Amino acid sequence: MINFILPRFLRLSKGGLVAMLLWLATTVSFAQAPAWQAAIAAGQTGGNAPAMSATAADAAGNVYLTGSFQGTVVFGSLTLTSAGSEDVFVVKWSSAARSFVWALRAGGPGQDIANAIAVRGTSIYIAGNFRGATAMFGNSVLTNVTSNNLDPDIFVAKLTDTGPMAYFDWAKRAGGTESDYAHALAVNGSSVYVVGEFYSQAASFGATVLSNVSNNNFGGDVYVAKLLDQGTSTGFVWAQQAGGLDYDYGQGVVADGSSVYVTGYFYSSAADFGTTTLTNANTASNNTTDAYVAKLTDAGSTASFQWAQRAGGLQNEYANAIGLKGPNVYVTGTFESSTASFGSYVLANAAGTGTSDIFVAKVVDTGTTAGFAWAQQAGGVGNDYANGIGISGTSIYVSGGFKDPISFPALTTLTSAGLYDVFLAKVIDSGSSARFDWVQQGGSTGDDSAKGVAVGGKQLHLIGAGPIPLVFGSRSIQGIGRVGFLASLTDNTILATAPAWLEETTVYPNPGHDQLAVMVPGVATESQVAMQLTDLLGRVVYRTSAALPSSGLRHYLDVSTLKPGFYSLRIQVGTSYTVRKLTID
Repeated sequence: MINFILPRFLRLSKGGLVAMLLWLATTVSFAQAPAWQAAIAAGQTGGNAPAMSATAADAAGNVYLTGSFQGTVVFGSLTLTSAGSEDVFVVKWSSAARSFVWALRAGGPGQDIANAIAVRGTSIYIAGNFRGATAMFGNSVLTNVTSNNLDPDIFVAKLTDTGPMAYFDWAKRAGGTESDYAHALAVNGSSVYVVGEFYSQAASFGATVLSNVSNNNFGGDVYVAKLLDQGTSTGFVWAQQAGGLDYDYGQGVVADGSSVYVTGYFYSSAADFGTTTLTNANTASNNTTDAYVAKLTDAGSTASFQWAQRAGGLQNEYANAIGLKGPNVYVTGTFESSTASFGSYVLANAAGTGTSDIFVAKVVDTGTTAGFAWAQQAGGVGNDYANGIGISGTSIYVSGGFKDPISFPALTTLTSAGLYDVFLAKVIDSGSSARFDWVQQGGSTGDDSAKGVAVGGKQLHLIGAGPIPLVFGSRSIQGIGRVGFLASLTDNTILATAPAWLEETTVYPNPGHDQLAVMVPGVATESQVAMQLTDLLGRVVYRTSAALPSSGLRHYLDVSTLKPGFYSLRIQVGTSYTVRKLTID
């Protein structure tokens, strides 16, 4: 190992920063939308399409899909058959080989649905719900504890991808005697986080039992739970509840370090997230929803809410997906109000009221508090929605659907070919503002739906379903019936994301002060590492480069001169980089 101490931090002068911002302001340009490069049928049942729910990708070009199907479903040359009602599928697609590599099913005689997927290395995690007495995930058998076996329990399961095949390692259930749901999950190291809502009076997550505060009104509460992946086994570590007396939903979760962020929406007139109470904008009625973004701190064996932010107006607002880069939290969804507030930013509905528009918003986490930094809108006279998000650097990719003409600010207006078409749009985050950079569409003359987007290296992958023929630019899916689809394109402005070995970079202690150690793994093909430290406003406070031995580098970071707060450390090796969020206390 090589050991060296960084000199004291350099800061951009105020004048230099202003000059840089003025220069950037004069060089704004909009990119041409990249063309669709692939469109494939991802699941055919001979009539109805499988329910495509979620997707994840890695930098090697592998795309993982999950959802549910009934009867027989075909992925390329691979065929799955359900045990009874709907079963879960997990499928791997290789962009390099242009073929499906493997497909697995899970479930039992009841309805089994996967809603979320996450990938870390060779580990794949899925979450969802199962009805019926039992559900099988490989050799793991889960038992439903609801009173009639007809209400859903929660499941979280792990698979290992060996390359040409995969197998289930473990599966875990949670819930109570009523209906409980899992909608999203995130993985950070060996920590697996799942979010959703529970209607049971008491819902068990391992040894932790959450009480529903809205049970008398038959509403649902939000939960956030953590499992610890121990390889071939797992267990719940903690679970937290949030919400009020009405229906409240957990729709998305992301995590970095000890910070866990969740999003969703709440009908309750007042919803509690720890000691923070959010008040619905429409206090005269509990029949409309507001969106929320909240942060928890994971202390290992326990967790607590740090802050929560609401957004919305007098009609319904739905936050459906969440992304994260450093202290920046991005959320997307729909709003129906004539005007919807995101902190001090107000978005206006394109149709005035009565239809839904798309929103994309940024929240900056400053530790124990947070605030909206910007909000963007897109929409038209029809109902438009966004339900997927992916992040790469300062690029935010949003997916969804639209009906009738839809306008993305400063970009071309899109018109649907039939009922609903799907879209994939790019937003560029400039710090305190943002703009749409490009948008692509696809679909059929019928009703098409988008279900999510995944970023893998420079490739973007959109999933959904629609009737054949489906057209994505010069690419099309032919045949008869309705199918799931996977459509891909390449954004060449993306810097290559970190390979698995670079993601093993660690910083400790974190939080810390005075001095932090950065451990960068070595690799035979690279000999240099560059580091750049930025503060919460994006100002570069230090940058350096050093030799990277094949045995790895221990880099001591002197933070004694820095003010307490959040910082982002970018570590770049070759064309790949990773970012670590640092907390200076």
